[in-house]
Amino acid sequence: MTFRVTVGIRFHDLSKIQFLERCLLSIAAQSDVETDVCIAVQGVDRFGLTLIAEVAARILAVSLNAKLQILDVPNPEGADLRSKLLNQIVDFHYSLPHSRFLIFIDYDDIWFSHALSTLANSLAEGHFAMTYADIHAADVVLSGHSFIIRDIRDVFKISTKNKSDLRLGNFLPLHSYMFCTDRVSRDLLEYDESLMRLEDYDVLLKIARSLPVRASCRSCLIGLYNFYTDYRECATGGPINTMRNPFVDAHSLPSAHVDLEQSALNRILFKNYGQEWKSFFGEEP
Repeated sequence: MTFRVTVGIRFHDLSKIQFLERCLLSIAAQSDVETDVCIAVQGVDRFGLTLIAEVAARILAVSLNAKLQILDVPNPEGADLRSKLLNQIVDFHYSLPHSRFLIFIDYDDIWFSHALSTLANSLAEGHFAMTYADIHAADVVLSGHSFIIRDIRDVFKISTKNKSDLRLGNFLPLHSYMFCTDRVSRDLLEYDESLMRLEDYDVLLKIARSLPVRASCRSCLIGLYNFYTDYRECATGGPINTMRNPFVDAHSLPSAHVDLEQSALNRILFKNYGQEWKSFFGEEP
């Protein structure tokens, strides 16, 4: 059976369009699924929107069952609209007729060709609201328009963890899990637009504490979380990752990034402290 999946991507920087191209190539290569690809763009002019639409349409044209939607989110003050972009994609998804499955990916990451079918098939069986699979970290160097992988590590240890581990910290990258929105209300799948980091962790805690989460495919490797160690030496623009780079020293992020992450974590823990945590039959693999 072929499933239709909404794939949401946030994008904001035209100087990194080749990263988006690479991500879209991995989506176009997905097997046994149909996709509605929704790119939410902030702070890009009309020329930029046209370029993004042309690049995405060209790449997705190789997939006969892919549809494209570009959401232009105004950003006159140059703010980081990370959560707002996710909410715009969620709204789009819920507006689609007969739409069941929703997943996100950052524009600089990739999936293997079996990723979406693995997750959708897992969700199609049973009563689960969310499922997840394994993602490894990749040490990537950008050389011109070529991406060179120097190392791959199992940083997140997803294959060993169940949803209860979310109470100790978020081990799930954004593109490692999929929602079945037949079983998740729109008000629950709401990203806190005041959070500047860890907005996905906040939603994962809300869903995992009250709805069943399936871990049956947690040992299946479906993609890479890319860390661009030499990005600032290879191209113009700022760093991409907002998570500490596991391939370099522990202080790889500027202190401002670390402070934002800690502040967000404190708020999330405060919001979720004392909330009932439910377990459901069939969650453990």
